[in-house]
Amino acid sequence: MAAPSSLDRAAAALLAAEAITLPRKQSGITRCTLCLVVLYPVPVADPPPRFIGEILRGATPFRPRFGRASSSRRGESALVIGRATDRCFQEAIETGRVPARTDRTAFAVNALSALRGTGVRSVRTQFPVMHGTVGTRLDGIGVCTRHGQTYIVIIELKTTGRDPADNRAYDCPCSLLPDLHLLGLPNTERTAHSIQAEFGRIAFVSSYPSLARWPTVSAVVLASSTRAVVRFVPRIVSGRNRLEDIFRSHAVTGPPPRSGFSALPTARDGGSIVRRHMQQQGFRIISSRARVPAGASFICTAGGMTIVCGLRPRFKAQGAKAREADEASIRRHSKGSPAAVVYREGTKWLLHRVL
Repeated sequence: MAAPSSLDRAAAALLAAEAITLPRKQSGITRCTLCLVVLYPVPVADPPPRFIGEILRGATPFRPRFGRASSSRRGESALVIGRATDRCFQEAIETGRVPARTDRTAFAVNALSALRGTGVRSVRTQFPVMHGTVGTRLDGIGVCTRHGQTYIVIIELKTTGRDPADNRAYDCPCSLLPDLHLLGLPNTERTAHSIQAEFGRIAFVSSYPSLARWPTVSAVVLASSTRAVVRFVPRIVSGRNRLEDIFRSHAVTGPPPRSGFSALPTARDGGSIVRRHMQQQGFRIISSRARVPAGASFICTAGGMTIVCGLRPRFKAQGAKAREADEASIRRHSKGSPAAVVYREGTKWLLHRVL
């Protein structure tokens, strides 16, 4: 009987590894599944900000110059498609059976096929990892041979409505914030996906020292309904900060200072929804930059009264200090005029008057 290969031994070690237990939500520690979160020693009442969206991007909306892709399938949202793909991907890895191709399973089937095509053997899914007080579950973990060496592969699964091999869109920078200030890297979809994948690798190494004999590599699987592409991610080291150092040292203790509120999104990006909800409350939105004070999002008018507004979707979900900072900011930008923060609550957009 032939001796097991290095690839077989790595796969067996992964299967035998006892998964760590992610702590339940408590002061300073939160479980994270869909997005990376930076956690601080604060009460649970103050939810931690999203790492990429609020720490690296400074709460600036991501609007690539290339425009967003339509990932709809029978009118379904990208989030619905992503979750369905995650479930299908997980079930296939857990059972070892690839489902038949249908509209519902196409994204996951293509992802699994692309992984096999690049020599990656998927072993486990929803694998828990932690680095410091940041915890998440990996979309997948597997093994492969690269350049004669066996690697443990950390898999980050993403879905798209575009051709996944279209690098023009994948590398297109945000029109509002072209660079990520902490890392000094371009603010692109590729960078965001790479950060998520690399965090999974960093956290895996931190969580499972017993598997340190095998080198690790992270990979982003970008899947569409027609095909998928696997991109191995190089180490993220810039001239400013290493990603590991940011997570390890918690050098960032809160969202970076905001010079103002983001402008009202275009109708395609959701601005029409905000307008409609404001109109239902008796307000008319004016978003002309010639009339809106610098730093504000837009102004609302009603019955001869003008209110300077700042758009902050998660305003009510923030801690008290963050809310007070937003109130002070819009008060400052309004320069003595009536002011308000517009926020989202469920499916509605509401106006919070600042006194």
